[in-house]
Formats: sequence, C-alpha cells, structure tokens
Amino acid sequence: MKIYLLIGISLSLLFYYFGFINKDRLEFVDLRIKSAFFIFLILTGIIGYVVWQESVVKNEIAKFIIPYPKITKSTFVPSIPGGNEKYWIVFTPDTAKEISDFYLQERNHPGWKINSKNPLFFQQNDLQLSLSCTEKSKGTEIVYSLFKKE
Repeated sequence: MKIYLLIGISLSLLFYYFGFINKDRLEFVDLRIKSAFFIFLILTGIIGYVVWQESVVKNEIAKFIIPYPKITKSTFVPSIPGGNEKYWIVFTPDTAKEISDFYLQERNHPGWKINSKNPLFFQQNDLQLSLSCTEKSKGTEIVYSLFKKE
C-alpha cells in the first residue's frame, strides 16, 4: 500500500507542475491536467489515511488486549459510524495453535475472562472480544472482533 502512496504523491507533483507551473500547452489540456492534479491529490490523501490506519493497528489493539507480538502485516477495516463493534485484521507467520497458546496464558489477556477457547472469546465488563485465526499458505490471519454490549 505504501508504494501506491508514493506513486500518488509523484503523479500529483507531476500534474501540479504541468498544470500550474509549465504554461506551454493548449487550453483544453490545461484543464485536464489541473483536474487530474486534484483527483490524484484526493486519492493520495485517501491512500495516506489507509496507510496511517494500518500503521497504528498494534496501538489500537493494545488499548484493549496485548497484541500478538509477531504481527507482520495489517489490513485497514473501517468502523461503522455509530456501531458497537470494531475489527482489526492482522497477519503473522505463526500457526493458529501458537496464537491460541499465547492468548490462553493469563498474563497475555489481563482483565479479560475467557468464555470460549475455540474460537477464543473473551469478556470484560460490557466488552466482548473474539479472535478468529485462519491459516494461510505463509502464516495465519488473525481477526480481532470487539463488541460492546448495550
């Protein structure tokens, strides 16, 4: 995703130069280049937001439970406005059993009570947290699902 951010910034700068600085072009081309600049500027902003959200996933998870230490990649999942749930999708090279063993240790889920071990399901006051693990070819995808009871 970071490469898309770099490409977006580069193209935005290129369209800015040809749209606003370099004046050697026809008028209809000028409008198209200026339009392309604004479109790429908006797209680059959106991509930048997604990259930023993916970079803070561990910190977001840490507000509730200790994140799995060997997270190598994360995927942005937007929250539903006014919703009572939040999701984080991360990837690790470890197996589902290693992840489960990590979270079954009391020190790795302080303040949370285990309601179910398969799938892992925790409860703390009015919060419920489930962890589902899906093994892929090069590791395991972990989905943290946080729900708040009403």
